[in-house]
Amino acid sequence: MLKARNKKGFTLAETLIVVAIIAVLAAIAFIGIITHMRSMTKLEYDKYAKEIFIAAQNHLSMAAAHILAKRTRMRTASTIWSSAKTALPKAAC
Repeated sequence: MLKARNKKGFTLAETLIVVAIIAVLAAIAFIGIITHMRSMTKLEYDKYAKEIFIAAQNHLSMAAAHILAKRTRMRTASTIWSSAKTALPKAAC
């Protein structure tokens, strides 16, 4: 009769199948990690772009306010000068 075989380990085929499954799972995980890193980089760039956009808006609004204030001062000065002309006698002008 045949001797009873002591089966205490894995066969080569079983081990290769497990290694192949782990390699496929690692590849899927690697692709997922790379995709996630790219999306985070895009979000970071979007954040920087938003900060630059807000800074440009602030700069332009401050410049517009400065120009508006300058024009208002010019109008005020010309209004004061024209009212001073009307208040002064003709010989003083």
